Order: sequence, then structure tokens, then C-alpha cells
Amino acid sequence: MLIKFNIKSEYAKNIVTLVTGTAIAQVIPIVIMPMLTRLYTPVEFGMFGMYIGIVSLLLVISTFKYDVAIIQPKKDSDAEQLFKLSFSISLIFNILIFLLIYSNIYYLSNILEENYFIYFLYFIPYTVFIMSANSGLNFIMNRRKYYKQMSINKVIQGISIVGISLLCGFLDNTMFGLLIGFVIGHTIVFLNLFYRYWNTIEKANYPRMLKVASEYKDYPMYALPSGLGNTSASQMPVILLVKVFNSSVSGYYYLVEKVLSAPISLLSGSVSSVFRQKAQEDKHTIGNYNEIFKKTFLKLVLIGFPIFLLLGMFGQEIFAFIFGENWREAGIYAQILSPLFFFKFSISPLMSSFYISNKLAVDMIGQIIYAIMILISIYTGYMFNSILLSIGLISFCGSLFYLIFLYLAYFYSIGEVK
Repeated sequence: MLIKFNIKSEYAKNIVTLVTGTAIAQVIPIVIMPMLTRLYTPVEFGMFGMYIGIVSLLLVISTFKYDVAIIQPKKDSDAEQLFKLSFSISLIFNILIFLLIYSNIYYLSNILEENYFIYFLYFIPYTVFIMSANSGLNFIMNRRKYYKQMSINKVIQGISIVGISLLCGFLDNTMFGLLIGFVIGHTIVFLNLFYRYWNTIEKANYPRMLKVASEYKDYPMYALPSGLGNTSASQMPVILLVKVFNSSVSGYYYLVEKVLSAPISLLSGSVSSVFRQKAQEDKHTIGNYNEIFKKTFLKLVLIGFPIFLLLGMFGQEIFAFIFGENWREAGIYAQILSPLFFFKFSISPLMSSFYISNKLAVDMIGQIIYAIMILISIYTGYMFNSILLSIGLISFCGSLFYLIFLYLAYFYSIGEVK
């Protein structure tokens, strides 16, 4: 009874709508990735991965997490003021980041091993701003249940990124091809969303913006450090492996993270969007969201287990066959990390329970501890000069983290933990 899935329910239809678009958006890059791995070297993937890691960390800070709060208010007008607040904060933040990079460019050039990465730095503030704006607009669409448009945007973004990256690779512009594709892909989606929805959102009212900023102050106080901890845990390996080992190792890890995250982006990311909206609705109407929590988790486990079992058993052979013999070492990393990504696939969509149940402080502490554990894992491997030791510890610590958070999230869903 728990895993019965009523395809006619609104919840199921919303998930199917998002999953369909996400599936198309994810299948195209996965199909094209074997071509990209033959056009771009592990070093180039490593440099691009470091760029994505830095962008991801700054993205967490750029809105003070007020964009995540957009789904919370009962009144649409309050939600729209939260969007304008997060948009304004991000604009100011990224202008300051650009000025900081510009004024310290010579210092940065001395500490970076790859000189051409200096040019990547100038794109960071723009990319962070565009992605933060897209995030806020997506939360507005999620709130309005515009799942079809969210799905279409995912497809447009996926096609744009891989298409332009592939074109640059064929034109032998492999130094910046991955970066150009990524930036243009996100820009196209932003322009589309801005044109469609900006005028439908209530104009900024600064007294009310200050009011909602105060009302949802727990987000910058707790959700921001929590998000920074979680993002650090996932992005630190790609960033630090460049310095601790080399760019090729970072490139291998980036590809593995990209491939193993594909099922998460394909299904659990869409489930997360709909689960949060439905769980929030159930909490307002019946006082808990335990039933939808259990159904969602069991479905994700049944779907994810065979996928990650296959990767765990045959990762090395799969990567060498699909991506080329040069990427065989990445397959070893995939085998070691498959348990972590299985738990992440099954549990991460339910992590919004900490937001729904207003347990942001617990989430913050846990995420910070997790980031520290990942940092220790990388350092331990460095001390013993073993990348496989680092990756093994990352997988173990991450798996333990998600299991503990599953336990907590389950009890929050039934209201037993005060």
C-alpha cells in the first residue's frame, strides 16, 4: 500500500511533467558526453569543474537563501517580495565580487597553476547572478505550479549547453568551450524567464521587502551556512583535487560527479520540487506530511538501487567503453562513490523536510560537520599520497551523513522531534 502510485493524482502528474522535461534535458548531455570526453582532455574538464565549484559556492551566498524561502509564505505577494529581495541582494553581491576579482587579478594569477583560468574568473560574477535569478524565478513557477514551463526550460538549457560546448570543441576552442556553453545556456533560460514572468511579479516594495527579510531571517542565519556546508561537501573535491593532486584527477572526479548525478537530476531533483510543494500543503491542511514522505522515499529506493548497483559493479568497464580508454580511472572512482550517490539519490529530495519543519539549525550543524568530514577525507588522502583513499573516505562519510539525515527527516515528517 505504501508504494502504490496513483498516476491520476495531481502529485503524480506534476512529477511526471517535471521528470519528462528533465529526462530530455539530461539524456541529451549524457548522449553527447562521450563526444565531449573525446574533444576535451581531463585537464580541461578539471579546470571547468573548478570553475563550476567556485560558482556553486558563491551561488549559495548570493541570495542569502531568500530564494529558497519563496515557496513558504501563504500569501503570493509576500513570496514575490522575497523574490525581489533575493534578486536585489544577488545583484549587489555579484557587482562586489566582480570588483574584488578585478582589483586582485594579478594576485590571483600568481596562486593559480593554470594561467588561462584567470579568464574564467571574470565570468564568475555574471554566471552566479544569472543562476541565482533563474533559481528565484523557478521557485516562483514552482509555487504557481507551472511545471510544464519548468520542464521546457530544463530542455532548452540542456540543449544549449551541450550544443555550444560541442560546437566549440569541433572548432578546436577546447580551452573555453565548456565555459562558453555553460554561460550561454543559462543566459538563454534567464532571458526567456525574465521576458515571460518579470512583469507578472509584484513590483518591489522596500518596506515590505524589509518586513519579509525579517520574517524569514532564519534562512540567512541557518539555511545559508547549511547550504554552504552542503555545497562545500560536494564541490570541495573538484576544487581542491586540482591543488592537492592535479588537474587530471580533478577532471576524472568531475566527470564521475556529473555522470552519477545524472539520475539525481533526472528524477530526484524533479521529485524534490513537487515533494516540497505537496509536503508544505499537507502540513498546512492535515498537520504532517509523513504519508507522502514514505511513498516518495520507497519509490526512489526501488528506482535507484539497480542503477547504482550496476555502476558499483562495472563502473570501470562502463566508463572506459562509453567515454574512452583515457577515462578508465574515472570508472574506478565511480565504483567507489556509487553507494554515496545511491543514498544521495534516494534521500536528498526529502532533505527539504528540514525547511518544511523549520529545523534549519539542525540542518546547518549537520551540513557544516559534513563539509569538515569531506575536507578531512581529502587531507588524509593527501597525507598518504592516495587519491583512492580520499575518494573512499568521501564515499563513506557522505553515506553516513545521508543515513543520519534520513532518520531525522522521517521523524520531522510525523512531528515527533520537537
